[in-house]
Amino acid sequence: MHWYREGCRPCARLDSVLALWVPTQDSLHYERRLYTEQKGVALTHLPALSLYAPNDSLLWTQSGFRAYEWAQKRHTHFLRTQMAARYDSAAAAMSGEWQEALKSAKRSGKLILAWVTHPECYACHQLFVETWLQDSLYQRLTPYFDAYLIDITRDANRYFRNLLNYRSLPAVFVLNDKERTQAEITGYLPAPLLTDSLLQTAANIGAAASFVYEQSYKAALRKAKNNRRALVWAVIGEKNCEACESVFTQYLQYAPLRSWTLRYAIAGYFLFRQLPDRHKLRFLSEERPFVLVLTPEGNIIEHLSPAPAPQLLYDRLQNY
Repeated sequence: MHWYREGCRPCARLDSVLALWVPTQDSLHYERRLYTEQKGVALTHLPALSLYAPNDSLLWTQSGFRAYEWAQKRHTHFLRTQMAARYDSAAAAMSGEWQEALKSAKRSGKLILAWVTHPECYACHQLFVETWLQDSLYQRLTPYFDAYLIDITRDANRYFRNLLNYRSLPAVFVLNDKERTQAEITGYLPAPLLTDSLLQTAANIGAAASFVYEQSYKAALRKAKNNRRALVWAVIGEKNCEACESVFTQYLQYAPLRSWTLRYAIAGYFLFRQLPDRHKLRFLSEERPFVLVLTPEGNIIEHLSPAPAPQLLYDRLQNY
């Protein structure tokens, strides 16, 4: 029984909290009743709650802030129970092998959204449920991502720890179908902020993936001549060099550099062995990756080592 008086603002506040969870409880019958001293319940503060047994005997009464605190705790418990049920249901539906998730992402062309969780991590579950399982946000994310839950208590924990190198929970990783991490978000973020961040990441990765660049040194120079571009800038690396490819991807994800290159230059990722002999001899002992800025004729304008940050490279290119 919720005892209240007309115009009592704390009473209205308590009622709003009760309305969030009491209707879902089969074991409770909820009634609001205008308080009068003749009802046999002596109260010093309102709002107040009284719990009655089915035989109408009074079990307990809470008034004032204690009543609100009790209702809030029950509401929190209800939310956690509901969230745990949704999380367990989703986890069961998404169970599968990691290799299957990679194959599925390759077929669909989507990125993998890896949610790193622990059974006792409430914030991990909350982050997943409030983002991925909220209908309005789910509809925004599913065109770009396939979700995969990683429980770090599984036997494969060591594999994922080495793959993702996560240091704290909750953590969300964006990976491609080659198991390369494209973005990492650690700590709890409100669902709308996390969703916006993930969509921005997907947009940047998509733009980089659609960016036409040359793997061939000669083809890049030829394309620069045919398109009357004054410059070719290139990351010089080795085959299967994750650091080299990561640097080039960072460049393409930096919007100002990407936009400028599309208009004025040709971007390249060249293997060191593709360079002419005169360049190989010059940079034989150079640690990869490094950056070269060339003319369409293949003459070196500038050599940047180590590879600069995307903004620094962009600023340098503005000088030509």
